[in-house]
Amino acid sequence: MSEGYAEKTPAEMRNRLAAERVIQALNSRHMEGYFAASKEEASKLVHSLEDGISRVRHVAAPINALRFPGETPCRQTGICGDCRRDDCICSQLVITRGCRPSGRIKVILVGENLGY
Repeated sequence: MSEGYAEKTPAEMRNRLAAERVIQALNSRHMEGYFAASKEEASKLVHSLEDGISRVRHVAAPINALRFPGETPCRQTGICGDCRRDDCICSQLVITRGCRPSGRIKVILVGENLGY
């Protein structure tokens, strides 16, 4: 068992294990992944690509849209309207499957809630 699990709640252990799986997946794709803090909160990790896209569109984008001017449905209602407007906050969803040259992309999992 990894160091420090004895003091963790079941939810903290699940989050830590999920984060470790993400780091292993990143490393297998020639990207570097590591923790930047010791507190293991992984609130933004999801279990599938579909869950990740849903989180971006239905959680992060509506909140982020409030920072910018515009009349997008998510800014108006707080719910993604699947719009195609010029000021759409989620018009670009980028998926990185691997990294060439190896090690160029670094992903840092910060162990605290820093926003959406």
